[in-house]
Amino acid sequence: MSKLRGPLQSIPTDPKELLLSSVADSATPLPFRVTKRESRSIRDILAATSPDSSEPPISAIQEKAWCEAALRGQAIRDMIAASATKAAVEEIAARYGVDVSTLYRWFSVFRKGGGRLSALARKKGGSKRHSRLDPRVEALLCEAIDKFYLEQPRRPITSVWDDLDDACHAEGFAPPHINTLRNRIARLDAHLVLERRYSAKVAREKLGALPSRFEGASAPHALVQIDHTKGDVVLLDEETRLPIGRPWLTFVEDIYSRMILGFYVSLDPPSALSVGLAIAHAVLPKDSWLAEHGIDLVWPCQGLLGCVYVDSGLDLNGSLMKRGCQEYGIDLQNRPLGQPDFGGHIERLIGTLMRKTHELPGTTYSSVAEKGDYDAAAQACMTLQEFETWIAHFILGVYHNRPHRGIGRQTPRQRYESWFQEHGKNLGITGAPLPEDLHRFRLDFLPFKEQTIQRYGVEMLHGTFYFADALRAFSKEKDPQDPRKGRRFRFAYDPRDISIIYFWHPVAEEYIPIPWKDSSRRPMSLWELRQKAQEKPPVDPLAESTRRRTRASLRDIQDGAQAATQKSRRDATRAKQHRTKNIHRQIGKATSSLPAAADPIAVEPPEPISQDEAAWTPVAPYNVIE
Repeated sequence: MSKLRGPLQSIPTDPKELLLSSVADSATPLPFRVTKRESRSIRDILAATSPDSSEPPISAIQEKAWCEAALRGQAIRDMIAASATKAAVEEIAARYGVDVSTLYRWFSVFRKGGGRLSALARKKGGSKRHSRLDPRVEALLCEAIDKFYLEQPRRPITSVWDDLDDACHAEGFAPPHINTLRNRIARLDAHLVLERRYSAKVAREKLGALPSRFEGASAPHALVQIDHTKGDVVLLDEETRLPIGRPWLTFVEDIYSRMILGFYVSLDPPSALSVGLAIAHAVLPKDSWLAEHGIDLVWPCQGLLGCVYVDSGLDLNGSLMKRGCQEYGIDLQNRPLGQPDFGGHIERLIGTLMRKTHELPGTTYSSVAEKGDYDAAAQACMTLQEFETWIAHFILGVYHNRPHRGIGRQTPRQRYESWFQEHGKNLGITGAPLPEDLHRFRLDFLPFKEQTIQRYGVEMLHGTFYFADALRAFSKEKDPQDPRKGRRFRFAYDPRDISIIYFWHPVAEEYIPIPWKDSSRRPMSLWELRQKAQEKPPVDPLAESTRRRTRASLRDIQDGAQAATQKSRRDATRAKQHRTKNIHRQIGKATSSLPAAADPIAVEPPEPISQDEAAWTPVAPYNVIE
């Protein structure tokens, strides 16, 4: 018992002095975050994050454990208040029903814990103050984690344990259980694990602090985000009601109020064109648009934009949309590469909208596993225009009127309108400023094509023809640079409705609408026209067989005609040859009946031949005549 008297002799008589000295002596390490840039070993990290390196908050201590800690604290206070004698300590230990050594251990824990009562609470799961592994095995375990688990290629824990098992047997030690390895890995900082096993970018995206607000988003329209997504629903054709695929959606969100300023729905992939049309929809008043879609809701958003962040994957250089933004003072920027935080607001918005589309018939859900064996194409029921109307109803009626946590539980519409109510009077405005010429603004963001004008009009997209009287005066104009060619004029068109194009009149300097030459055709989108141009008509098997038979008949007629012609020619040639043979035969008979030739000098002229004889006398051959 003499060895137990040492600590009691150093116990201060003043409890305050005990607390001050205990705090000075305590060296409890705090948890820290380690990255691979810091020169700390995995063994140091595990030692710093060991279970005894930090105490749980008092709110995490169970009521029974807290009462037990309070009882132990009272025993220590009795020790401090009593005289430091052996009899006094034995009397206090007996009073609390513990051994004297237990009383001293409580005091030691209380002192190391900085005089906090929570240090005396019983830890869940028993004592884990020290590792029971052999230090050499602990070193091998830390080395396996550092070399195999925290490196790429990423290996599973079972594979790392296999290497640890081999290393322990090579050194003659019993390997630790695989759960020991799992526990050591679980104690590592999550940021360190992601950074080592994946990359710093992944660690920053998953665990990095997100900005609570964007600099510059101090008013509506000041800072805007634009992003695209492919809708999780199959749409139908306007005429046939057959499936045509999933749409692409482009949204424009105001960061200050979380209002959706505009959107664009198309079957074409995202491009600078879709961004431009979405911006035009966000800036222009929407009363006529709502009336066209039969929507009896309010959409107060209109006016020019300040700074617009778009997807970094879009190439905006040289695009008409970028030129339009520059024309109207809109600061168009690509989101910084590798910093998805700049698109966090609108990506959360898109997630909300896509989850709502999962309630529609024909939804494809967000993954193949979630979709299962659901036949989205067979259940689809909406056309593109119907889906556009459905999206607008949800945005205006639900999303704009739902409290948003990111803006102090206000609704987006409330926050948007309240800013203009509070600041509009001082600024002399009731909303964001609009372009001076709304019609010109919309057309400046539309794509265009340069074509020559003919007497029958102008040929534009996929062989479609347009005509109006305004084109007559320019049908014969020549290119000033090359008089051999016709002059090309600019025609803007809206991909959503190509039944009308817009001719930039070079004299009046304004856009003039030019309708389809065939007024019986229904309005359609550029995507529909492109699909119809690519469609192949169904094969008619009767027509194909008829063509084959006809081609055979044509060949028979041709062959027959050629055979008849050749036969006729052969017959004519043969008849001519027969006539020639008969002439030669008659000439031979006439020659044999003539008298032998006499001396030329003594030959007298022949007697005259009568007319009847001359008609039947054959002509003598040349040698006979000679």
